This record gives sequence, structure tokens and C-alpha cells, in this order.
Amino acid sequence: MNISPGLFSSDFTLLANLLSIAVLVLALFFIHWRALFEDTRIQHVLGLCSVSLMAGWMIRAGISDGLGIHFYLITALHLLLGWQLAIWVACAAMIGTIFAGVETWDGFGINMLVAVITPLLTNYVIWKLHDMSSNHNPFSFIFLVACLGAACSVVTGGLMMTAMLVSQEVYALKTVIEQFWIYLPLIALPEATINGLIITVLIVYHPEWVRLFDQKRYFGDRF
Repeated sequence: MNISPGLFSSDFTLLANLLSIAVLVLALFFIHWRALFEDTRIQHVLGLCSVSLMAGWMIRAGISDGLGIHFYLITALHLLLGWQLAIWVACAAMIGTIFAGVETWDGFGINMLVAVITPLLTNYVIWKLHDMSSNHNPFSFIFLVACLGAACSVVTGGLMMTAMLVSQEVYALKTVIEQFWIYLPLIALPEATINGLIITVLIVYHPEWVRLFDQKRYFGDRF
């Protein structure tokens, strides 16, 4: 989802920008910088993810004045890179859409909160809960962490968007429900399918690319 910053006051837009920048700065303290500079594989994955995410976000549809939808793809990004790098890759992709004329600088913080930070937090919680469990089945990782995580990220992103629009009196809750929430299953199902397929293919052919997939845990002595 993407929201036009023109729907909000300048003060609210500024607050969203500051919050997003604060989270980006926080992520810098948790990045393993030595591994990032020494491992060329991580660098290649970073570049591929940035370009792919930007291309995916360029494809969107408008559902109301100032409100559009597009695939998040944050779940796959999180599982590939971890939240620390994922948020910066998403930031780079967001800036790319700004230079392409699809987004604006004023909307950076608002769209980061809705389409990146909230879904990313959702995916982190789901992955962490699964990681703390005793489940060693790789299919549970695919269906619960990747597929269900992607669907839940759409829901929480929608909740964040709804909270913004209703609290700032941009739209009434009834209007948001009628113009967005009725389409939620049509958004969440493809999001879950696409992210699930991406992670499935990578686990089969390049499991070492999926940073948050523990090969020894799920594949045992075969790795």
C-alpha cells in the first residue's frame, strides 16, 4: 500500500519522516558490518533485492483518492537479510521510486511506516516465535513464517494505514473499510503466495541465501 502525503498535515508528515529515520538509524547499530564488507555473496543479494523490490513497487493500482496498493515483498526480504539490512534495502527501493517519480519525498516516512516498518516488525515477531519453538519441519518455516507472515504483514500494514487515515480525519472508518478492507483477501493471498514461492525456491536451490533459515535445524545432518 502507498498513501499520498497530500492527505495529511505537514506536521504529521514530518513526524512520520522523523520516526522512519530514527528506526533506520537504530538498524545501523545491529548490522554486522565486517561480514557485510567481507562477504561478496551478501553484497550481491543486497543489490539484487534492491532492484527487484523497486521494480515490484513500481507495479501498483489505485483504489481511492491518494491511496494505492502494491505488493510488499517485505517477508521474503526479511528472511533473506534479517530486519537490519532489510529495512535499508527497502529504504533504497523507496528512494528509487521517488527518483522514478512514483513516490515523493514528503511521503517517504508515511509509506515507510505502512509498507516497510510495520510489516517488517510483524514478520520479525512471527519468525522469532517460530524460531523459539521446537519445530524442525522446513514446511512449517515455509507456510507459517513465509506465507502466513506475508499475509499478516498485509493486515498489520492495513491497520497502520487505517489508524493514520482515521486519526487524522482523512477518511471515516466506514469509508476505509468499504474502499480498502473488502479487498484485503485479494491482497493478502497473492502476497502470501509470492513470498512463499520465493522462499521455497531459494530454500531448495540456494538455502545459504536465506539468512534466517537454519539449514542444520531443518535439514539435519545433510548440511
